[in-house]
Amino acid sequence: MNKEKFFQQNKLKTKNFKLNSGDNVELQELTAGQRGELQSIITKDHTRAQAQMITMSCPLFDKNDVDRILTMSGLLIERMANMIIELSGFGESAVEDAKKK
Repeated sequence: MNKEKFFQQNKLKTKNFKLNSGDNVELQELTAGQRGELQSIITKDHTRAQAQMITMSCPLFDKNDVDRILTMSGLLIERMANMIIELSGFGESAVEDAKKK
């Protein structure tokens, strides 16, 4: 295998998240760089980290939407964040910790 073939394997997983309205939004697995970025802030402000995670994972949003996402239902944001955590392959303990917070 050469380097180009290796980097062609970079197909991030996606999953549809169903909103209460019945509409779906697509969420995408986080990249290694995005996971690292989140880990540096998650202990400082867990809720803001969840909102940032959504902006990283959902093509509808960009980093300028964090404050607006924070005005949404906490349950909705938590459910979306939990799906992103699972989709991104965080360890079982990370998923359980995220659900507790």
